[in-house]
Amino acid sequence: MPRPKAIDGFLEKIEEWVEQSKAKIRADVVHERLVKMGYPGSPRSTRRAVNAAKTAWRVGKRPTYRPWIPSLNFPEW
Repeated sequence: MPRPKAIDGFLEKIEEWVEQSKAKIRADVVHERLVKMGYPGSPRSTRRAVNAAKTAWRVGKRPTYRPWIPSLNFPEW
């Protein structure tokens, strides 16, 4: 079982900021905001958490390719 991390209590806020910025927010900006909120961890931990949140956000927003559905953009030949 993994041990608890200092960032665990702030993950929801990080995910919220990533969602609001559409994955454009930088990890250093997130770290500055977290420090103001009382976050005791390192910038490296923040970078890891922001990267994971951005990756998860992008996977959720990725368009799904469905080759069995004909595209309306291309004419039938």
